[in-house]
Amino acid sequence: MGRAERAEEQLNDARFQAVFEGAGIGMTLVDIDGDGRILQCNAALCRMLGYEADELCGRTFGEFTFADDVATNLELYRDTIAGRRQTYQMEKRYIRKDGGIIWVRLTGSAVRNATGQSLMVIGMVEDINEEKRSEHFIVGQKRVLRLVASDAPLGDILDQLVLLAEEQNPDMLCAMHVVDPVTNRLRIRSAPGLPDTMQEQLDGLELSVRGDFFCDAIARDERTIVADIAVAPSGHSHSKLALSHGLKACWARPISSSDNTTLGLLTVFYRVSKSPPTADIDLIEAIADIAGVALQRKHEEDKLAHMQALLIGSIDQTPVGIVIADAPDGSIRVANQAALNILGEDNTLLQPVCDRQSPKKAFAYHPDGSPCLPSETPLSRAIREGCTTRNQEMFLPQNGGSDMWILANAAPVHDEDGIIKAGVFAFSDITVKKQEETALKAVIEGTNETTGSDFFKSLAYHLATALNVRYVLLSECTSDANERVRTLAFWDGESVVENFDYDLHDTPCEIVIHDGFACYPTNVQNIFPDDEDLVTLNVDSYLGVPLTDSNGAVLGHLAVMDTRPMADNSRSHSILQIFAARAVTEIERSRSLAVLKMAKETAEEANQEKSNFLANMSHEIRTPMHGILSYAGFGIKKIDTAPHAKLLKYFQEIQKCGNSLMRLLNDILDLAKLESGKLDYELRTEDMTAVFDVIRSETHLVMCEKRQKLRVSIETPDTTALFDRFRITQVVRNLISNAIKFTPPNRNITLIVNRREDTDAGTVLSVSIADQGIGIPTEERETIFEKFSQSSLTDNRSGGTGLGLAICRQIICQHGGDIFARGNDDGGATFTFTLPVALKADR
Repeated sequence: MGRAERAEEQLNDARFQAVFEGAGIGMTLVDIDGDGRILQCNAALCRMLGYEADELCGRTFGEFTFADDVATNLELYRDTIAGRRQTYQMEKRYIRKDGGIIWVRLTGSAVRNATGQSLMVIGMVEDINEEKRSEHFIVGQKRVLRLVASDAPLGDILDQLVLLAEEQNPDMLCAMHVVDPVTNRLRIRSAPGLPDTMQEQLDGLELSVRGDFFCDAIARDERTIVADIAVAPSGHSHSKLALSHGLKACWARPISSSDNTTLGLLTVFYRVSKSPPTADIDLIEAIADIAGVALQRKHEEDKLAHMQALLIGSIDQTPVGIVIADAPDGSIRVANQAALNILGEDNTLLQPVCDRQSPKKAFAYHPDGSPCLPSETPLSRAIREGCTTRNQEMFLPQNGGSDMWILANAAPVHDEDGIIKAGVFAFSDITVKKQEETALKAVIEGTNETTGSDFFKSLAYHLATALNVRYVLLSECTSDANERVRTLAFWDGESVVENFDYDLHDTPCEIVIHDGFACYPTNVQNIFPDDEDLVTLNVDSYLGVPLTDSNGAVLGHLAVMDTRPMADNSRSHSILQIFAARAVTEIERSRSLAVLKMAKETAEEANQEKSNFLANMSHEIRTPMHGILSYAGFGIKKIDTAPHAKLLKYFQEIQKCGNSLMRLLNDILDLAKLESGKLDYELRTEDMTAVFDVIRSETHLVMCEKRQKLRVSIETPDTTALFDRFRITQVVRNLISNAIKFTPPNRNITLIVNRREDTDAGTVLSVSIADQGIGIPTEERETIFEKFSQSSLTDNRSGGTGLGLAICRQIICQHGGDIFARGNDDGGATFTFTLPVALKADR
């Protein structure tokens, strides 16, 4: 070789070494000895594998190649040095010095001399670890998502996720925990790499425990990292456990649902102390997100299953029959117990017919009697035509002869595209309701034209017919304590017998009146052995309800009895309530008519009293007015000619008539105030003798003119009482004036005063005024105290308005006393009033 050639070769070697060492990818020179011994490697490859150059040189590449890739690599290498190929490329895994695996893309080429002889193999190594990890992760992710989509068991899905994470980084040991919402504990669902003893101690952690690494991560809802367990805070409750199994670092990532409900926890352990690199964080975040999808789906499935269980439980508990059938074939998905109870398991109504060529035999009928074919049932039409049925009444003939009535509702169920997927049929047994309507119709038709006693007789007959019973008893209470009743109607099986009274003691009717209801389907005689009527009538069963008005007061009762046991008591009770309500209406109507009649009679009496009053008032007012006008006329005519004494007489008569008229008007005004409660009293302890002195002075002249004497008999040393002096003087004046008016000349009037004890008022002062007049008939001794009322013996003799005694009674009663009249043995009458001597605490 010439000098120039050697210089050029050295220059090329220098250039090659510069490129070799400065390359950004790994490069290696491999001997052609057939075993792949490394002659030289660059710094990039050393960094990639974690070795120094002198640690790699002299070793074969198979020594740090992943075992599964060695054979392929050797085959390609040997083919190249043998000249069977110029270059080769493969993806393989190297084992790093720290034991980690790294994926590379290796391109090998033979270096040959001018004669074509192989001198060495140069290898170019490209780091594709992240690329391969991403590729493997995507494949694994698709595998897991297919499991999620196929409704695979949650445990299988979580196992695959953990294996996927550990495949991406063999340094990691992962565990998937799931929150148990019932026990509020953290349960391990997948941890294939963790030692069994460690899994046992970590399974079932209580979430409420504070200071626990895992529980705190869930409480904070954030990723928590412990890079070196050996120096972790003492609060890390699993430090010793992890270190005992050679685990040096750990971190936890909570898994939550879309509504922030914590579903689980992903934990990762490392065998070396380290913070997770970005690649690991990205990996675990992706794994946690997929786990969240799986856990949320399981969570939603559990919720749905729970709701379905509740729905099915509710459907089974409801008394309404519910049937759900799939479309289009009509196969039954759900038929609750109520549906089976109402219609029976083999009833055709539970089998929707979706074929238009269905059988023509009807098994149900519309209310008008027209048939409902199988293809026309509410459920069949809902599935086939999408029709909705609301509150449709139908009846089904029964083997026993009676019809069973149902109230049907049906509707289709559509998916999001509007396609009918199923039909829902809901129905209830309304047979009792229809029977009650029939009974009510019978009541209305049978009693529509009757009232009073005829109504009650008709009611008893139609009730016996509706319930097919022997006896019907309709009564009304006749005592305040509801201990006795009187029948309004009693049907004995053939006719309505005459009404009668009877005592309720020790009878089933007593239970009805006092407890509100009584039902004895059989053996009622044994329950009430003292009720002889039950024996006489051979009664075996009894059912009764009270008759109560709108205020809840018991008016009487309605009962049915039979010589046989009663079967359907619920139906009988419902019908009995209908008849009872109608009976109450008639009783209240009859009572209202009686009240109206009484009110009418009272109004007529009041009208007659008013007429009498107006007649009396007309006389009483006209008489003084006639006197006033007459004497005033005389005075006007003779003002210039009549002597002074004559004119004085005219004025005196005018004054007398005016005073009489004023007293009349005062009586009317006083009575009005007394009745309205607007009259005020000034109660004081007064001496009654002072009142007598005033009256004696006022009446002295009149009594002298009639040659009458007033005798006063004081029979008590204490004549004081509590009263309004002005008003009691008014009472005494009125009573003395009446005595003077009705006592003939030359007769006496006696006034008696004493004290006595009264049950209600305590000690009272009693004042009696006895006359020797015409007296008062016994039957009128109470009515004369009513306003506008006068004794029949005085109506046509002495005139008067009939207000005086009414005013006296009002005043005395409002004082807390009493006033009454009685006849005297020797003729005349005595009026007595009493006044309390002191104010009682309850007044």
